[in-house]
Amino acid sequence: MLAGIIGVEPADIRDDSVLFELGLDSVTALMLINSWRRAGLPAPSQEFIDAPTVGHWWNLIATS
Repeated sequence: MLAGIIGVEPADIRDDSVLFELGLDSVTALMLINSWRRAGLPAPSQEFIDAPTVGHWWNLIATS
């Protein structure tokens, strides 16, 4: 899902990849975070924006 949103191959996204460097922009990030909230996941926007790596995002979701 994320790879399709930012237009890269899934294999190009590693846990330590900075998503903004791969093409994710802040508006799209906020839309993605809001969709997770609507799905019932607690998603603190600022924490996602401050550390935009897949690994960090997984940790935030897992510990929320």
